Amino acid sequence: MTDGELQRLEALAQALGYDLDEHGVTLIDTKNSGDPVHLAALARALRIPWIAVFDGDTGGTDVVKRMRKRGFRPVELGRRYRMHEAGDLEQQLVKDLGQEARPLAEACRVDPNLEGRILAKSFHRTQPRLSTLLAETVRNDRSFKQYLPEAFRTAIKDLGELTWPT
Repeated sequence: MTDGELQRLEALAQALGYDLDEHGVTLIDTKNSGDPVHLAALARALRIPWIAVFDGDTGGTDVVKRMRKRGFRPVELGRRYRMHEAGDLEQQLVKDLGQEARPLAEACRVDPNLEGRILAKSFHRTQPRLSTLLAETVRNDRSFKQYLPEAFRTAIKDLGELTWPT
């Protein structure tokens, strides 16, 4: 998860009425802060509840396989991770945004007539700008949250149901 994705998640959580700081939730960028398998194992050992969102590509599925090898049971994993169905985050955004992607593409200086994977690759190259625009859009128009990835929306909803193990 990049800084932009963290920014996007914070804005989405606010739009969904869930204040991460108020609930003591910390978002961790696993691209820069360690292996998600090691972080999950550490959280489990310290009995810290957690939820992760992975890309639905080979990288994401590899993390889940490695978690299974580390002793995470399927039931536990089912409660702990969400995955983008369309592939990586940018592919998921293009799928979810539909026509709403066009103004964002223009604002990112990307050809708004691009389609599918080509648009997703272009968004990937402009990721910092895209993240800022999405976060601003969600903050300014709370109805926009319906266009953001289901994996994020579900993970944020599920945060409210997490409890500390007894």
